[in-house]
Amino acid sequence: MGVELANVAGVVRQAVSSIVDTGAGVFIDGERFDYGVDATWGHLARPPGIEVVYEPTLLLYYEGPVDFPAVTLVDGPLCSVYPTEEPGLFTLSSVPHTPLGQFLCPHEARAARDRVAAAPEVIAAKRALMEEQVARYVPSFAKTFRYVGPQLAIKTKPCGAWDDRSCQVVRRGRMLSVLSGKIDTVFFAMERIVALVEEAQAAAGLEDAVSSLRADIALINGRAGVNGADEGGLRERL
Repeated sequence: MGVELANVAGVVRQAVSSIVDTGAGVFIDGERFDYGVDATWGHLARPPGIEVVYEPTLLLYYEGPVDFPAVTLVDGPLCSVYPTEEPGLFTLSSVPHTPLGQFLCPHEARAARDRVAAAPEVIAAKRALMEEQVARYVPSFAKTFRYVGPQLAIKTKPCGAWDDRSCQVVRRGRMLSVLSGKIDTVFFAMERIVALVEEAQAAAGLEDAVSSLRADIALINGRAGVNGADEGGLRERL
């Protein structure tokens, strides 16, 4: 789906071939910037200090009743039927069947994703498994929904035994790396990036740093005024 943007500075969806952090600035394809923000979820460079794996995934799109509720089954190898922002369009995901593997390198994950994209028989087999699974919990699924097509993507997941959806921002020199599990955490990432840049500018050097939510909250509150935060002014400055 294409999106037309207006009043946006810079270039959107342009391939980058060179990023160099000289300490005095970040040069992106030869153009200098004060700071660079890597929001590729570890595909440009592995986030410093954070162990991650790259997981290709398969979601399935279905058309269904506009008023059908979201069904999310948790705490086990279960599945979910979830409405999208498009009325009447839903995704079907499955804990055992949506992941297509885990890889330590992003290019290996992309290769695995592309192999599945080029193999309709694999997608058909996965679809059969996912529809069989969801029918155990939503018996009317086959009669209620019509298959539309697949969505192939790659998740960047912190290593650990839990499903960490927190937002992390790490600064190395003048490059800031963002890992964000949910779309609404973009606002947390923005605040942490501002806090790390202000901290770097106030400090004598540019030592690498990991953002701390508690410290960031204190810094933001300090900018706005103790116990009397000028929220309008804070939003304007951010």
